[in-house]
Amino acid sequence: MASRVTGSTVVVSTIGVALRQQGIGVGELQRRLAKRGIRVSRGALDRLASDRPLKAINFELLLPILEELGITLGEPFVALPNDELERQQAARALGREAARNLANGDATGSAVAALVDEADLADDDSIDRLDALIRSQHPEVFDGRGRLRRRALGSALAKRFGGTRLTSDQVDDVIAAGRAAAARRRGAR
Repeated sequence: MASRVTGSTVVVSTIGVALRQQGIGVGELQRRLAKRGIRVSRGALDRLASDRPLKAINFELLLPILEELGITLGEPFVALPNDELERQQAARALGREAARNLANGDATGSAVAALVDEADLADDDSIDRLDALIRSQHPEVFDGRGRLRRRALGSALAKRFGGTRLTSDQVDDVIAAGRAAAARRRGAR
């Protein structure tokens, strides 16, 4: 659920995310609340589970839902700039379209291509950052034409990590670990 805070900021509900994480649908939540004597319409629950901006929050309804899901009052909301909400909604729509295309056997659809392009740009950005980091900390591992010398990188890494020699596989493992860490950081954003 979202509530407009300022002209450019909205508050978005994470209740839908909590439902998905717990494997609970809106209908199941409605049944659980009814067992507790709390009558609420499916539409009201759908609005609370939605990521669409809403104008108001009904605390009489919200508090039993939070109890049922085991989350605290501060957890179900996040303040976002309007443009970030729009970016997230566009990304979800693109993801749904790509999933539909893939489910229908169409791996060439524009949504799939857009997601691949976005992933490629993120990979290129990570590679550029890692390259700049290596170049700044170990310029000696590059040859005169700017190409990475793997043996020199292995020696630099061995010195940095206290060893005397690293195998090619160990160098590859360090590079892969760096790429995985960059991917995790991208995922956390």
